[in-house]
This record gives sequence, C-alpha cells and structure tokens, in this order.
Amino acid sequence: MTLSCMFYNVNDEHFDKIISVFRSVFGSGQGNFRVDARFSDAEQAAKFLTQTRSTRLLVTYVSSRKNEDGHAVPDMDAVRLGYIATRSNRDNYVLYLAQDNETLLRMASSCVRAVATMTLPMFVRRGQAALGMIREDYRQLTAAEDTSEGEWIHLKVIGGTVVRLHTSRLYAVLSENKELEVHTADGVMKAYGSLDGMHKQLGDGFCRCHRSCLINRDAIQYVDFAGMTIALMDGTLVPLAKSFRQAMSQLVSPGARQDMRQTE
Repeated sequence: MTLSCMFYNVNDEHFDKIISVFRSVFGSGQGNFRVDARFSDAEQAAKFLTQTRSTRLLVTYVSSRKNEDGHAVPDMDAVRLGYIATRSNRDNYVLYLAQDNETLLRMASSCVRAVATMTLPMFVRRGQAALGMIREDYRQLTAAEDTSEGEWIHLKVIGGTVVRLHTSRLYAVLSENKELEVHTADGVMKAYGSLDGMHKQLGDGFCRCHRSCLINRDAIQYVDFAGMTIALMDGTLVPLAKSFRQAMSQLVSPGARQDMRQTE
C-alpha cells in the first residue's frame, strides 16, 4: 500500500515541515507514501488531477491576500482543487492547509469533503491524527486490491467522475456511439473508453461475443444459439455474432445452452 500524494502552492520551507509529519506517521522510508507532483499553477494542477489515476491525497495550501478593508481573501483556486480531486475520484482525500487563522475561518465553509482543514502550524502540531486516519482508511480501501490483483478497475464515467468497480460486479460492456455502456450488478452507467482497452484491462475473465460487446464469462445465464443472443445474470440480453458462435459453444456448459440442436 503506497499512498500517492500531490501538493499545490506549497513552497520548499512548508513542504519540508509537512513531509516531516508524513514521515512521523508513515515512517522514514518512501514505501508507504510517495509524492507524485508539486504545482504552483492551479490550471496545471487541475489538469494533472483529472488526467492521472494514481494520486489519492491532495495537500493544498490556501494562501490569502488582504482586501481594501484589511480582511483576508482566500485563494479560491486552492479550494476549488479540492472539489476537482473528490469529483474525479470519490476515494480521493483532500487536506486543506490555511495561511493563518483568519484565512481558515473564511475558507472553512467551502472546504467540503475534506479530511482536515487547519493552519500549517496546527498541522505540524496535530497533523498526525489526520494522516493516521487517512493511512488506516486507505489500508482498508486497498486491502482487497492487495490480495486480489486486477480485480478492481476505475472507470471514468460520462460527466468526469471516476468510479471504482469490482470486476465480479461487472456483467457486460457495450460500445455505442463512441461511448461505453457498462452493465453492472448495481445498474447501467455510461463511460469513456474503447472496448479493446477495456478488454486489456479486464483480462481473460471477459470475452467478446460481438464486435461491439464484451461480457463477463461468470455473468452468463444462458446462450440462445437459435436467437443468437446471450442472457446475463441481470436479465440483460446481448447479441451473439456468428463469428463468435463457435467459441461461445465451447465456452458455456451444456446447462447454459438453449436451442443448440435447432441450429446444428
């Protein structure tokens, strides 16, 4: 288990202080956490968050400036990056570090779904508790992945959200109008990607039954060779192409065959 981290708007002095707290929680080695990237430009940071699938923790330093009345005006780009991180993957963690107490008070209500929101001095003194919670939660989150490699995938669904899905709950993937229609035990979702790319990601437990359809072998309820369709565990009917008919007849058990004799 390695927690991958990204930092925004953190200068070298602050970075050293923050990393010292990380090491007090995760250990002095880099086996339990790593730094994927550091950004000072919000646009580049946002692009990285939406394109990478590896980063799990965003540490964003919220600086502020004084307005004409002398009140702190927080850097809202730093706050918005937290929205992007959790929207792109609901399993991501966000840690907001404020410049000072006034900035903290003015930004706190905007920092939704944060693991912690505190000033840097507060984090240096009490940040171990927040990081300890992240470490334990992430350990539980990835426990299944550590013991069953390849059984979890992440899908970027239409709208930009990334969802984490166990392959045993994925029944079929159909390609339609340059989008993927993903049938799962929990319903149907639309996702970005290609069928060939999905097949490489899912492995041998899935097979093609049509040029536009990929199915989970364990999700097959029965095959209707006369009607050239396949019924999945959720009742969904998917097409069976002639070019895949022979391979499918060798794959399914006799109990899963329907109307085989009518077409032989």
